[in-house]
Amino acid sequence: MSGMMVYRIQTHQSISDQSSLRWGTVISSISLSRIRYFFFTLFLLFIPFQRVLVRQLNFDKKLLYIDEVVSLIFIFTIPILILMKGRVRREIQALMIPVATFIVVGMTSGLYNGNEIIITGLGIFDYVKLFFYIFGCCYFFADHEFLKFIYKILLKLAVLLVLIALIQETVYFLNGNVRSFFTPVVLTRFGMLRTPSLLGHPNLFGLYALLFFTLNLFVTRRIDFTNSLLLIGTFLSVSRFIWISTLVVMMVFILKSKKILYKLFICIVAVYFAIVAPSFIKHTNTELFSQDFYRGYALFISLEIWRDHKLLGAGPGMYGGVVSVKFNSPIYDSYSFSALWYQKFLQRIHSIDLFWPQVLAETGVCGFLTFTGLLFVAYMVPRRLSYRISDSFLKALLMGMSYIPIVIGIYLFGSGLNLTGFLVTYASLLGISIGVAQG
Repeated sequence: MSGMMVYRIQTHQSISDQSSLRWGTVISSISLSRIRYFFFTLFLLFIPFQRVLVRQLNFDKKLLYIDEVVSLIFIFTIPILILMKGRVRREIQALMIPVATFIVVGMTSGLYNGNEIIITGLGIFDYVKLFFYIFGCCYFFADHEFLKFIYKILLKLAVLLVLIALIQETVYFLNGNVRSFFTPVVLTRFGMLRTPSLLGHPNLFGLYALLFFTLNLFVTRRIDFTNSLLLIGTFLSVSRFIWISTLVVMMVFILKSKKILYKLFICIVAVYFAIVAPSFIKHTNTELFSQDFYRGYALFISLEIWRDHKLLGAGPGMYGGVVSVKFNSPIYDSYSFSALWYQKFLQRIHSIDLFWPQVLAETGVCGFLTFTGLLFVAYMVPRRLSYRISDSFLKALLMGMSYIPIVIGIYLFGSGLNLTGFLVTYASLLGISIGVAQG
């Protein structure tokens, strides 16, 4: 009898221990999950202000590399997750194929031209690091509630940035000291201040406003107060390529909308853009096709390099980007790149501000077509996925996401990939959305 009691007590203790262990594991898992989501939320709130904090508020320069550190974490952990799960999600596989193809093209170009492997590797990483946010967020942060939460938070941030930009523009028109309103460099165009808001540069601010204008336009399906403010934000950037991208998004909305009032409103905006178009075209043509301007000169050298390396280019990291400057690429001496333009712009901003000519010069026709294909896949994946799900918020968000690669493709005619705050935010939201949609 006593032996039976001892056995029952031991059995009860064993069950109790197992239960405690199970609950402890669950609690630990929940805690780690919350910590992960909390820190990634902070990261997405921080990333738009990354350069401002370092360059204007003198924070530690190591903060400039946080986005690359996170990208590397995704690069090394994603293969482990794939091996553990034993499969790659179909939409992610569709994106991985052109990324892997571009890496192969880049490596082949570097080896063919006899470039140093570290320069080739860093050059390739500079092109593809953005896309690993899509893969990483799909696997690590695929939670529907988190998606809705982070979207609302970042949308409010975008609206706040527009309100601050409106104050900056107002102060400028009143002939006030706009430099005291987070505007260290006063840039003007068409008689307007190119407002940077709190992001340090009008282009980054304009793209951030355009990202959430596009997404929220598809989510709400109306031109409400929030969307009107975000539209104003894209206008206040006074960026020609952002204006073109905004017009494209609005034209798409016109075709999809059945409300006459919205069509009338957007047509009025389109008429305004048509009025300023002649000045816009004249200024753009002068800047891009005259060697008296930095972009025009950089375009000329890009085409010279491409003529000598048509198929595979001169190799990633050799021309036009931060890697080429950091490692003092011999290409600049080989093609007698102007010392004036190098010191005045390239050495300072680490970019020729023309992505498509850069990718053509560095990776040739093969790399150019592969990267174009990558943006096309990034357009098609969320679009097709949106047709297969019933959740109205996610469906609309994915449809809005499908138009951002078009925005990127247009904007890269006048810039490089050094738009961390905008690109990381977009890639992260896209990755989370794909992960949620795939369950």
